[in-house]
Amino acid sequence: MGTQPSPETLRASLPSPSLSLSCRPVDTPVARAPLPRLDVLKHFDSVFSETPATTATDIEDAFRLRYQVYCLDRGFESAEACPQGMERDSYDAYALHCLLRERAGTQPIGTVRLVRPAATPAWFSGLPLAAYAPQESMADIMRLPAGTTAEVSRFAITRAAREVLRASSAQVSPKLEGVGEKLLPFMSLGLIRGLVRLSMQHGVTHWCLAAEPSLLRRLRSFGLHFTNAGPLVDHRGLRQVCYAELGTLLERAEAERPEFWDIMTEGGLLMAGNLAQNAA
Repeated sequence: MGTQPSPETLRASLPSPSLSLSCRPVDTPVARAPLPRLDVLKHFDSVFSETPATTATDIEDAFRLRYQVYCLDRGFESAEACPQGMERDSYDAYALHCLLRERAGTQPIGTVRLVRPAATPAWFSGLPLAAYAPQESMADIMRLPAGTTAEVSRFAITRAAREVLRASSAQVSPKLEGVGEKLLPFMSLGLIRGLVRLSMQHGVTHWCLAAEPSLLRRLRSFGLHFTNAGPLVDHRGLRQVCYAELGTLLERAEAERPEFWDIMTEGGLLMAGNLAQNAA
């Protein structure tokens, strides 16, 4: 997964000064003042637009953004191996993609995918992390349900997003000048909303991923708690293989960080749509 804002940036990020973003241990009782949840969601949606990448043009936009982040910005992949300026691999053939755009100019600023192997006896071998995860980690991953488990992968946010958002938020309204800058740390929440939307649409019930420990701490600050699978593994630095059942993951997030849950689930609409679909 890609670059993430620092916890220090996160604590100062929301447009409302009454919203505290301090992250305390979950077992410490804290009296919270009522949070301006609707305002947070409204400001977020005034700057960002998140959609599944379903057309050929959308998917190419995702590949080009991945090239910028994974080849040029971070050097994880070879730029020479992507002569058309699009980073892609064999897992894209059975992956679901989404794009995060700045709403004013619709320019892509982030992308993420869910790699969803077919429900075969060896389904877990189709996960990107299977290429490097230790046996102990894979033993836990193999217990997850075939056909409804997907790996969160290629979580990418371009470094140019800060300048893009500064300009676009001012175009939306003079009152929003600077709001894009303040909402910059929540781009990752927009991509998580994309993952939730794709999961609800395609029946994905479990997520797995290999993440830097610092990223897992930031996810916990959003109320998202994953279960570790095995030891740390050295892959582009130290990473932790982990997993979660989506319903449980979001239920805890709603209890701990309802203002973030609103963004990730579009105020609960994504969850309500899934319940209606299951009832039908």
